[in-house]
Amino acid sequence: MMQPPASGYIDPCLRVPVCLDGISFIATANNLAAVDEATRSRFVVIHVPRPAPEHFLTILNTVVQSERQRHGQTPDLPEQAILRIFRAWYLAKRDIRVLVKAYREELSTLLLLMYRLEDPVQSVIH
Repeated sequence: MMQPPASGYIDPCLRVPVCLDGISFIATANNLAAVDEATRSRFVVIHVPRPAPEHFLTILNTVVQSERQRHGQTPDLPEQAILRIFRAWYLAKRDIRVLVKAYREELSTLLLLMYRLEDPVQSVIH
């Protein structure tokens, strides 16, 4: 909302007028060129650099903890899997979404392998 109506802003949940005089807005954009000048002029632009390679393990640990909160305890990945995740992340210009996707793929592969080791009949069928 660029500017609240003259009658005031009515909160849709509370269904009462709300004073927005002290409200500031925060916005994010992956591509600043896609934000029109009128909108951009209303913000202070702060450029955040991509994470550096030395941040990889910290970011990966955060992703692992987040996934464990969502899905329960998961096994630790072997070093080779972590190196493949790093490679995918680095080649994708250190994109966090790529890191998450690579982690999930490596974890799925590991879990499938563990399942097949626990149930040898299933591994013969497939």
